[in-house]
Amino acid sequence: MWPLLPKKCDCVVTNTNEGSSCDPSLLTTDAFVYMGIDLTCTGILHGDTVTIMLQKLEQFFCSDMLTQQFLDELTNNLEQYASFIALLNSIISCTTVLDCLNISTTTTTTTI
Repeated sequence: MWPLLPKKCDCVVTNTNEGSSCDPSLLTTDAFVYMGIDLTCTGILHGDTVTIMLQKLEQFFCSDMLTQQFLDELTNNLEQYASFIALLNSIISCTTVLDCLNISTTTTTTTI
């Protein structure tokens, strides 16, 4: 993995001279760039810094993009549907799902 995340600066990390742009204590996620192939699913591109990569991953995981990718994969691989349902049934029970819901028991009546 590390060959895909080289430092932007051209010096040895152990160079700790005061004022050195590559002082390890001064390195941030902006000092490393992704040098692999573009990752179309997450939108991570060759040359993105680790900072940008983390932002793109957060957007991917915290938006509808992950759900859509998952549904697309399931739709395009229907032979795996039965296995997927069996997996879900083995790990999720009605109690588990209900515990995750914030259900209020408010009753509303309307008189006409």
